[in-house]
Amino acid sequence: MYSGSHLVEQGVRGYLYRALDHCHGNRVGIYNYVFNILVFVIFVVVFGLSLWYAYRNKMTPYDQYKQQIRDQEYVLSKIRYFQTQKDLQREQLSAITQLPVLSQDELRNRGFGTVA
Repeated sequence: MYSGSHLVEQGVRGYLYRALDHCHGNRVGIYNYVFNILVFVIFVVVFGLSLWYAYRNKMTPYDQYKQQIRDQEYVLSKIRYFQTQKDLQREQLSAITQLPVLSQDELRNRGFGTVA
């Protein structure tokens, strides 16, 4: 009936197991609490910095006015450019047939030789 030696009694072994399990639960709870607080602080800092950055880089009314003028000038320059291109195309079309009119040099370059 001898099953070997036991250095710790069964009751002490259970007590130590429950004490260590309780310590482990406390440690996990503290780590969870610290982690949650840390994540919250990081979230608040990132959110606060983004709001501060947006506030600092907000355009003044004068800058907004200058930007609006710049945008309007850009749009008007594009309208003028395309209007000019349209007028040039109209000038190059024949009034009767609406076909492009080619000069003597353009005809020669395209291989038609001399045209009278």
